[in-house]
Amino acid sequence: MLEPAERRIAKILLVEDHEIMREGVRLLIGREPDLQVVGEAADARTALELTGRLHPDLVVLDLGLPDAHGTDLARRILEHQPSARLIILSAQGDPDLLKEALEAGVSGYVLKANSSDELVRALRAVAAGRMYLCPELCSTMLTGYKRLLETPNRPSPGDLSERERGVLRLLSEGRTTKEIADELGLSTKTIETHRLRIMEKLGVHSVAELTKHAIRLGLTSV
Repeated sequence: MLEPAERRIAKILLVEDHEIMREGVRLLIGREPDLQVVGEAADARTALELTGRLHPDLVVLDLGLPDAHGTDLARRILEHQPSARLIILSAQGDPDLLKEALEAGVSGYVLKANSSDELVRALRAVAAGRMYLCPELCSTMLTGYKRLLETPNRPSPGDLSERERGVLRLLSEGRTTKEIADELGLSTKTIETHRLRIMEKLGVHSVAELTKHAIRLGLTSV
C-alpha cells in the first residue's frame, strides 16, 4: 500500500456552469497535494470533449447544466470513458435524483451545502475505488432500504415517490413528455424513465390506465 507521500495524484475534471462555484472548488482542491484539477467545463459538450482529451480519473458534475441533465451526462461520459469515476456535487438531494445518479453509474454524491472537507473526503474515497455519499444522503438511502424491507411485496400505488406522483399527475392532465420535463427542470429521457417506472409499479400499459390511477389517488379530477 502506498504511503501518503507516494500517493498517486488524482486528475479531476470540474463540470459546473457557475464560474464562482468552479473557482471555489478549484481553489479548495488546489490545497490538496494528492488532487489536481486538470480541466473545467461549463456545459455538457465541453465536458465530453475534455473527458476524451484529458482522461481524468475523477469527474465532479453539477446536475443543472444548461445543455444536459447531470445524470444523462454521467451516462455519456462513462460510455466513452469507462475508467472515469464520477461524483455529483449538487444543491439537490432529492431521493429520486440520488437513485437516478446511482443508476447512471456515479460513485459519489455530495451536497453543495456540505463542508469543503466533505468534498475532499468524497474525492479521496472515490479515487481509491470506493463509493461515497454524504451523511444526509446515507440517511436517505437507509430510510429507503428500511421501507423496502417493510414492504417486500410488489409495489402498490401508494409506493410511488413524490416525484413519480407529480409526473403521474402531469401525464394524466395530458402534458407531453417535453412539457413535463420543462416544468420539472429534468431531461425528457428522465421523464420517460419515470413514466416507464410508474407503469411498471402500477401494472398498467397505457396513459388512459395511468389517468384512472391518478384519479383514484386523488392526484387529478380529469
